[in-house]
Amino acid sequence: MIRGAGLALLAVLIPQTSAAKLDLAKKYEEELIVWALKQTGLERDPDPTGKIIDRIEIVREDIIAESDPWPNFFNWVHVKSRDHVARQEMLVKPGQVYDAQLVQESARNLRQLFILAVVRTVPCRSSKPGRMVLLVVTKDLWSLRINMVFSQVGSAVQAFESFPTEHNFLGRNKRLSLHFRLSQFDLTEGTIRDGWLLGQLYVDPRLLGSRLSLQEWFDLRLAGDVPCGGALGGTDGIWCHNRGAGDVEGAYGLLLLQRPLYAIDTRWGFQTWFEADVRQVRSYRYNSETAPRGERPGISLRTDTFSGFAGEPTVPRVYDARRFAGAASYTRSFGRRSKKDLTGGAGFYVRRYRHPDDFPFPEAVLSWHAANYLPRNEDATYLFVRGRAYSPRYIRLLDIQGFALSEDFVLGHDVSLELRLAANVDEAAQSYFAADLSSQYTWYFLRDLLQVWVAASSRLQPGQREIAQMQGVAGDYNGPWANTELSLGLRNVSPPLWIGRLHARLMLRARHNDLDRRRLLLGGNVGHDATETGFRRYLPALRGYPADQFEGDGLMALNVEYRTHPLNLWTLHMGLVLFYDGGGVFGGPDPLDTQRELQFRYHHSVGIGFRGHFPQFDKESLRVDFAVPLTSDRGAPSTWLSLSFKQVF
Repeated sequence: MIRGAGLALLAVLIPQTSAAKLDLAKKYEEELIVWALKQTGLERDPDPTGKIIDRIEIVREDIIAESDPWPNFFNWVHVKSRDHVARQEMLVKPGQVYDAQLVQESARNLRQLFILAVVRTVPCRSSKPGRMVLLVVTKDLWSLRINMVFSQVGSAVQAFESFPTEHNFLGRNKRLSLHFRLSQFDLTEGTIRDGWLLGQLYVDPRLLGSRLSLQEWFDLRLAGDVPCGGALGGTDGIWCHNRGAGDVEGAYGLLLLQRPLYAIDTRWGFQTWFEADVRQVRSYRYNSETAPRGERPGISLRTDTFSGFAGEPTVPRVYDARRFAGAASYTRSFGRRSKKDLTGGAGFYVRRYRHPDDFPFPEAVLSWHAANYLPRNEDATYLFVRGRAYSPRYIRLLDIQGFALSEDFVLGHDVSLELRLAANVDEAAQSYFAADLSSQYTWYFLRDLLQVWVAASSRLQPGQREIAQMQGVAGDYNGPWANTELSLGLRNVSPPLWIGRLHARLMLRARHNDLDRRRLLLGGNVGHDATETGFRRYLPALRGYPADQFEGDGLMALNVEYRTHPLNLWTLHMGLVLFYDGGGVFGGPDPLDTQRELQFRYHHSVGIGFRGHFPQFDKESLRVDFAVPLTSDRGAPSTWLSLSFKQVF
């Protein structure tokens, strides 16, 4: 899909349609079912239970249907998905007894294919006694697309990513992509402050027609116009990047081969992968007219102040990273009504982090900064076992995350526990035992959708102090427990209230003794992550404040939105949002005084937003939000506007 400015171009192409054809409450998918029934001459079967499937009739609509107010030339340059793409995902066959659960699971599998916007299954009457016809209605999604994802707060584009892709090569559901990504783009200066990615991606979900899935990905990392940063003595901006804009500064590669658990009745699967990542990691923040010592107005390198050293030097949050990893695993699945999956495997990783060679700071300052802000160097080989128990109950809903298209949500329990035993041949102190527990439950009752979750992880590693001494890192390591993290949350979507629904999310995250020195960030827009249920759980948002303004070892975030039901204007599905965001961070060193513990302070904002969605061209909605911060540490008014795709939560 051509996003951003492309949406405006596509909107211009909408023909002038008479008011008589405007139906604000039109049901997009139901119209396609009516069309398919007319095409095949079939009638719905109200009671298919116990009948034999006579045949499976697959009706495929182009991306632009006769009822769509778009020029038909879009269909001329789009190869419609071939019949076998849908047929090979069906878990039922002619001659079998109609099984509603398997039919619904087949539809869910098809809806997970990016190339299909709509998938509906309809039991129909057969002319033969005791038999029925299964009608499968699909509608293609525009597959030749730029696939842009961006996150913008005010005049700073935190990330802009594009995968120019043919998702449905020759109609066979193969993905061929180029990859382009830039980060920290300053719109006022027209300058990319962090860097670029240039690469390619190939995905084959049915390798040679089998159930094997192959993915290959390679990127080159190119430097941007990185700002200078840091201060020592009376001099600001003492460190500058030693590469010019456009110079190669790293690379990324991934190769993955797997056989997924493609159906509830699938008994086994496997996965093997290898990944390499060489880069320079730089942390940024956006400053208004004034900036802390060692930083600059606008997009700046984030700095850390060493108040315990003469002159209180500020060090840019920059380090070189070399990471290599791989693993192989096998999964055995049991049960149907209550699923239990058992996975075992082995893997390795090599992680190397260090300051740039040209960092102009005394050794004592670098040791302090490494101990407090750099991830820990670590090598390990490991064995792991993971158990998962979940309820394979699904519900298909509309008007939750999206507008016109169906969404599948998993109901009931989902609990997983992973145990890992890691060792290093050369350094026994790097051996550890780790556990990771995740539990969630989802209810749907009286049209109310509620999910609660708890996740916890930690590792037992008695040799932490020995590792610190071995690496020459100063710091107080509170062993033997490390990388301890706890996440709690709930997410609720109310029944329809007046002209919309009330959406709310409350989450709490806390970390302790994190060897990777990851800080939780709050402020501005939200990232683009999702769980398989469609609920974005762990990514907080605090609109109206500069991007990533607040950081700590823990955070609390509250988001409440009233989203109107979509209005359909010539297939543009659009709606409004009223929202309240609140939250704060806590724990870890205070950025203003690293000798003190960061205390919790609550920040909040209110705002209004717009959502727009063309279902022929994308599964996600465009999001534009304007928020007004309600506390005194608000940023410039330019940061009150945020744009992105996908809902905030």
